[in-house]
Amino acid sequence: MYKARIEKLLVKAVVDLGFVKPTDTVLSIPEKSQFGDYSSNVALQLSKQEHKNSYQKPLEIANAIIEALGHPKFLERVELAGPGFLNFFIKDEELAKIALTEEDPDAQEDLPAPKTIIVEYCDPNTHKMLHIGHLLQLTLGETLSRLYEYQGHEVIRTNYGSDIGLTVAKCLWGIENPPAGGGEIGEVREESLKEKAQFLGKAYAFAHAEYEKSLEVKEEIDQITNKLYQRDAEMIPLWEETKNWSLGYFETIYSIFGTLFDRRINESEVDQLGKQIVLENVGKVFVKDDGAIIYPGEKYGLHNRVFINSKGNPTYEGKEVGLADKYIQTYQFDELNIFSHKEQDDYFKVVIRANGEIFHQLKGHVHHVSYGEVKLSTGKMSSRMGNIIAAEDIFNEVKFRIKAISPQLDELSIQKLAVAAIKFAFLKYSPKSDIIYDLEESVSIHGDTGPYVMYVYARIQSLLRKASKEPEGSKESEVQENRAKDSESEELTDKSKESEIAQGEEKKLSSYQAIKQKTMAKSSVAQSLNSSESNPALEPEEREILRQLEYFEFIAQKAANNFQPNEMVKYLLNLTKAFNLFYESQPVLGSKNQDFRVTLSIKTAETIKLGLYLLGIETVDKM
Repeated sequence: MYKARIEKLLVKAVVDLGFVKPTDTVLSIPEKSQFGDYSSNVALQLSKQEHKNSYQKPLEIANAIIEALGHPKFLERVELAGPGFLNFFIKDEELAKIALTEEDPDAQEDLPAPKTIIVEYCDPNTHKMLHIGHLLQLTLGETLSRLYEYQGHEVIRTNYGSDIGLTVAKCLWGIENPPAGGGEIGEVREESLKEKAQFLGKAYAFAHAEYEKSLEVKEEIDQITNKLYQRDAEMIPLWEETKNWSLGYFETIYSIFGTLFDRRINESEVDQLGKQIVLENVGKVFVKDDGAIIYPGEKYGLHNRVFINSKGNPTYEGKEVGLADKYIQTYQFDELNIFSHKEQDDYFKVVIRANGEIFHQLKGHVHHVSYGEVKLSTGKMSSRMGNIIAAEDIFNEVKFRIKAISPQLDELSIQKLAVAAIKFAFLKYSPKSDIIYDLEESVSIHGDTGPYVMYVYARIQSLLRKASKEPEGSKESEVQENRAKDSESEELTDKSKESEIAQGEEKKLSSYQAIKQKTMAKSSVAQSLNSSESNPALEPEEREILRQLEYFEFIAQKAANNFQPNEMVKYLLNLTKAFNLFYESQPVLGSKNQDFRVTLSIKTAETIKLGLYLLGIETVDKM
């Protein structure tokens, strides 16, 4: 709310003094409130510029800026600190307005020009189980999508996975040659999607082990691979049937974790297209090498990579060419962000460069968003050896632990808390770092966890329910009556969805305004309080909450621009801890500042709810 105003004044002062407007971030958030509500090192940046009045020392520049700023009405003071830092302190009565404002009037000014952005994430191979690594990718991709939408961009969620090639061939061989006691496909056809997916996973694991041990099995599976690429009529019925089992099962997991993809693209849709385009560009982009067709990446400091192998089949790289063409023919977009493990960094450097040479409109518009690995105490996961850590198994175990902690909760609330526990544990890390997932820690309501933030939100809801029970005719009763109507409406909506697996109230929102309207509770508090009651003297605990509320838009934009969802996690922890400290040290109901404190509580709850929504997490009102 005040960041944009301070930045405008600061930039104007800098330009008026004859300096060139700095390109770097002008304001930052101090770690400690004693250093202001915002701080800036702009004087140190400007000391590197030539200046006609010989302002060269940061201290001289900082003092000149303070003088040029004058005395803005909303600022208490501007302090000079250290070698030239400027610390800005907002007046208490101005900060108090944050609690009474339903929408930040300055937020729109900081938003970038809207774009259409494709976010491709969670690209599982069919005929294999989803594992915990897919949950990480699903969590990261959905969070980035929501952060982009909050910034006003239109997001197209896509999912690109392998449904053809060696891994599928292994599974099909395993189905046709089941191990002793492994079960027949006819027995599975009437089972649930989960059991069908488990059957496919076991068939794949068995076939993979046999492929490594037996040359005869290897030849048989390689023949199936070729038949799939040739669309052999004998293979298609079993291939299509089992592929649909996988895709149907995937959808149940996506739904639980709050994602609805706009488009699933299978490799079988683009493999022949990619092969054709690669062949058309031999001698221009690609070269022949020992019977294969490669991209000569070594010429550019990259790796040489095969796009069509010596058998004439397109590799993963070759299929990526077909996928790029598919995107261009299907969508009008400004940016394409592809999520994949950081081990694929070198792979995507080659693929993105090659596609940029073929499709010139893609140059500079395609980005690989890499992430780290999920590790448990058992070490690195592997589906090849059959010890896959299935996504649903992790989810069910988390649900079991939460139910043991809070047996009074209904099934829908337990499901929401399980999703919160997993996603928050993933998102509190920087995306590129490896994650040590501690299941026991993730479900605790103590510490830096999703259930802790959910608990604080539920605590506020409990407070507001108590406030709404005041005698009829009181001002707070009127305020809470309006809120109660909204809560009742939300509960009815929840009840109507209990039969669904879907985790999110809203799966996909395409604009900043839509997110604002559908995640923030409608409150008439601001209209019901008069000016004398809405600007009480602030206690330190109240002021700290207001500081945190002020920072929300700044953090949301930073998280989106730099793809640092961990910044939003850190923010929500700071906000909820600030509220807990306030709640434990300051009375709300029955205090002389009850109206303001209830208003502050509502605003805090709205912000927690919105922040969790951006992380793909849905709140619960009771715990």
